[in-house]
Amino acid sequence: MKSNSKIQLGILGENISYTKSPLLHNLISEQKNINLDYKIFDVVKNKSKFFIKDQLRKIDGFNITIPYKESVIPYLYYIEPIAEKIGAVNTITVKNKKFYGYNTDIIGFVKTIKSHIQNYKKYFPVLIGYGGVSKAVIFGLEDVGFSKCTITGGFDYKERKEMIKNVSSLLQMKIVENIPTDLPILWINATPIGTKKLSDIPENFIKVGKNDFLFDLNYSPNPTHLQKWFLSKNNLVNDRQNEVRSINGAYMLIYQGIASEEIWFPNINFVNLKIEKIINKILK
Repeated sequence: MKSNSKIQLGILGENISYTKSPLLHNLISEQKNINLDYKIFDVVKNKSKFFIKDQLRKIDGFNITIPYKESVIPYLYYIEPIAEKIGAVNTITVKNKKFYGYNTDIIGFVKTIKSHIQNYKKYFPVLIGYGGVSKAVIFGLEDVGFSKCTITGGFDYKERKEMIKNVSSLLQMKIVENIPTDLPILWINATPIGTKKLSDIPENFIKVGKNDFLFDLNYSPNPTHLQKWFLSKNNLVNDRQNEVRSINGAYMLIYQGIASEEIWFPNINFVNLKIEKIINKILK
């Protein structure tokens, strides 16, 4: 993909007027002098088949969010091994009207864990929710060295059991039923709880311990309602050493976005991006 001509990119999803992906990719492109046009493709399910098969083949590439990360897979000419393993795609590049699919969610998750959660291996990870991004999180947890995790939350017990069954055979990490009581917990929220639309947090949403950490994959508002709720439990506040006790998904959004751009523009070096300048504008 050439960066000296107008590049047509976008994001495919449903009810995604809130997305900050256009802002993110415009901020990245400004720093790298990439001439792109990044649009929101907000498509209802009953029109998605035609839109994917016809309209999206006319552009250079696109990101994918809910509810199409899994349903887009049958349209792919190529899928990278890790995306196939996860069973979800969030980045596509279009070459000769053929779709090449990738998953950069796992890259964003792993980099956020390693860069922004101090001594992360001291925690026991508990994933709340089991949607499309949850699979990337599970493989990401294994990638950073966890040997066990628990998956909880949601209302469909059968769906949860089916998801665990499907991914367990692909993991060395074990998914266990019980949450340990003798370890600090790394809570990873992969549900919409705590966003603007679902700002009320159920009282028994999670049982917070005084040494726990929250990674809310949502990023709006900032901090999320779940972050505020979490920090209020047991009077959890930043201690005298200013230890951070929760983060949201803004960094994950940025890191997965950069990884997408590395796929679209393999000849451009994105290593020296000014991440903090981007994060400040994303979280405004």
